[in-house]
Amino acid sequence: MGITKNDLLKALDRFYSKETLLKLFKKYFLNWIADGYIGGNLGLFEVSLIGHTSKKQIFLDLIFEIYSKEEIFLTIYNNLDKDIQNIFLEIAWNEKFIIDDKNKYLTEKTNGYRKILIPKTKYMFFNYNCSDENLWVKSKKENGYFYLHKDIIRWIRKYLPKPKEYDLIPINKPSTTFFLSSEKEVINKISTYYNFYSLGHIELSTSNKVLKKSKREMRKYCKLIEFYNDFGDLDFLKTETLSLFLLSLSKKYQDQKYFKPQNLKFLIIGLLDGKLISDENFNYTTKFLNYLKGVKYIWNEKEQTKKAFRTIKTVLENMPKGKAVSIDNILKYIDYRDMDIEILSPENIYNYVYINEADYGRTKISTYENYYNYVVVPFVKSIFAILGCLGVLDIYYDVPSNKNGLYLKNGYLTKYDGFKYIKLSKLGEYIFDKINNYNFGEDNENSEVYLDSNRLIISIVGDSPIRIMFLETIAERISESKFKISYKSFFKNIETEKDILEKIDIFKQKISNNLPKLWEKFFEKLITRSSSITPVNDYQIIKLKEDKELFEIILKNKKIKSKILKAENFHILIKKEDISELSNFLKENGYFNKLI
Repeated sequence: MGITKNDLLKALDRFYSKETLLKLFKKYFLNWIADGYIGGNLGLFEVSLIGHTSKKQIFLDLIFEIYSKEEIFLTIYNNLDKDIQNIFLEIAWNEKFIIDDKNKYLTEKTNGYRKILIPKTKYMFFNYNCSDENLWVKSKKENGYFYLHKDIIRWIRKYLPKPKEYDLIPINKPSTTFFLSSEKEVINKISTYYNFYSLGHIELSTSNKVLKKSKREMRKYCKLIEFYNDFGDLDFLKTETLSLFLLSLSKKYQDQKYFKPQNLKFLIIGLLDGKLISDENFNYTTKFLNYLKGVKYIWNEKEQTKKAFRTIKTVLENMPKGKAVSIDNILKYIDYRDMDIEILSPENIYNYVYINEADYGRTKISTYENYYNYVVVPFVKSIFAILGCLGVLDIYYDVPSNKNGLYLKNGYLTKYDGFKYIKLSKLGEYIFDKINNYNFGEDNENSEVYLDSNRLIISIVGDSPIRIMFLETIAERISESKFKISYKSFFKNIETEKDILEKIDIFKQKISNNLPKLWEKFFEKLITRSSSITPVNDYQIIKLKEDKELFEIILKNKKIKSKILKAENFHILIKKEDISELSNFLKENGYFNKLI
C-alpha cells in the first residue's frame, strides 16, 4: 500500500496526546536533544522554554523526527532499555504486546469519577487497551495490551529486524483433515463449466447467494468433486465458488474460447491482473463477501480489486516449487511487506458496513484488527478458493472454525475459513513460469496447421493444446487460432545458440516439417545470424576533454599513440590491458585521472 511521511505525521498526531508527548519530552526527549540525536534546529534557550504551555506541534515535530528517520530511530531504539525494545518488536510484527504484569507496566490515573490504568511514563511510547480498564470492576480476567497506530507500525517495520514469516516458508507435509487437487478435473471439464453457465442455469437470490436448485444442477451436470461431503451447506462449496466466479466475469471474457485447457494460463493471468472480473461496483464483495452488509451505501470509492489481485499474483510468483505454504504465513508476508490487499478502505468499512448475527443483532467493524479478520483474511482465502477450483492451487483444509468472536448461524464467517495451506499444482507451476512445459493430455481431436507462404503467420484449425502451448513461446497470438512469428518473438527465453536449434527442431516436430520457402529462409537466417555478433569485453572507451595540449602530448608519443585503436569525437578506444600504461603516462604529464 505504501505509507508516506505525511501519513506518518497524521498517525502520530492522532495517536499521541499533548499530555503524553510532554511526559515523553521530560523523560526522554531532553536527553536526546542534549546528545544531538534530535532537535538540531532548536537553540539552548528555545529548549529551556519548552513546557506545558508549549504548542503540541513542538512535541510532534520532535517525535516525528524520531520515527521518520531510520538512522535516528535505530540509534535511539538501540539505546532504549531492552524491555522497551522487545515491546516495539512485538507490536511491530504481532500488532500488540500482551501485558503479563500490570504492576510493572501500568499506573493508575483518575479520569472523572473513575480510576483507569495507563502506561507508566517509561512506556508511554505505547497506548494501553483493555476491555476491563475500569478499576472499580475488580475482575482480573484480562490484563490488556500495548499497541501503536497501524501506520506507525507500517513505518517502523522498515527499520526493525524481520521475523521469519517475512518470507514464505516451505512446508513438506501440512497436517490437515482434508486435501483437494482439482487440476485434472479442470483440464477435462473447464469447457463444461462454461457451457453450463452460458445456458443461463446459474441463478442468484436477492442476497447474492447461488440458489440451491442451481447448485444441485451444476454439481450433477459438471460431475464436480467437492471440498466437503456430508457437511450440510459446505457440500456445495466448489460449485458455489465456480458459479460466483463465472457470474463475476466482465462481458469481454464471457466467451467459450477462453474456457479451454490451453487458454488456462491466459485466463488465470488475466484474473490476477484484474482484467477478468467485471468493474461493476462492489461486484466481488457482494458475491464472495456477501456477509458484509451496507456496502452499497459506500459512495466515495470503488473496489480496489485490481491492486489486491496483483498482490496475490506476486505472492504466487514467489511460491516455492513443489512445497506448501500456510495461508497464515502468506497473510503475514503480505502485511509485513505493506502490499496492497485492502479492497475497500478501513474508514468506509467502519462507517458503513456491519455483519448480521444470528440473534438479529448488527456488529459494526470498528477496529483495524476486526477489519483485517473480517475483510482481508476472507478476501484472500476467497481468491485461493477460486484458484483451487480452477486447478492452479492444491488446497489443504479443515472444517471451518467458529472462533471469530461473532454469534453466527453456522458458526463460521465464510465457508473458506477452514482453508489452511496452499501449494502450486503442476498447472500452477506452468502458469507462473516455474516449469516451461505442461502436458494438457493427448490431442485427441484432429487439428490442422497452415503456414502462410507469404507471411510468417500460422493458422491452427481445431483444438491442439500442445501445439498452441509451444507456439506461445515463439510467436505472438493475433487471434484465437492465428500466431505471428518474428525474430523478436522467437528470441523470447533464448539464451544460447543451442536454444535456437532446439526450438527450430521442436517446431518441425510439433508444427510442420513441410516448410514454404519463406519459412526455410527465416530459420536459415536465425541460425546464420546467431553467430554473426560476438561481444568483446577486452576494450574500453575513454572520453577526453577538449584540450589541444592533451591531444598533442598523446599524438607525439609513438608508443601511446600505437595503443589507441580508434579516436573520434574526443573518445578513444583502447585495450583494457593498456589502460594502466595510459593512466601513468597522463599523470606523468600533469593530467590526474581515475582510469585505474
